[in-house]
Amino acid sequence: MINTDYGKYILKVFSPKVKNTERFFKSLVKGDYYEKLFHQTDRVRREGFAALNDFYLLAEIKTLRYVKTYVMIIEYIEGIELVDMSEISDEVRGKIKQSIYSLH
Repeated sequence: MINTDYGKYILKVFSPKVKNTERFFKSLVKGDYYEKLFHQTDRVRREGFAALNDFYLLAEIKTLRYVKTYVMIIEYIEGIELVDMSEISDEVRGKIKQSIYSLH
């Protein structure tokens, strides 16, 4: 956890461990998932959508178009993650649905 004047951030070093062969071949055809995600996020922000948290790609370790390791910094938001909720309430489901509609 990194405390800054702009809020709390998390430094994340991520090396996917599953489906490496599938991810390698998919990256040759489709390109880098996170790179596309950053471009799409930038596009929707330019169109006026305000995202809840910021994330920045700091570095990648690549072979061809396949990324073995990502280094990212992600804004930390207090609260419970969806994966940790025993049951997702209708209110939370509604907020998720509304966010998805506003993105598309």
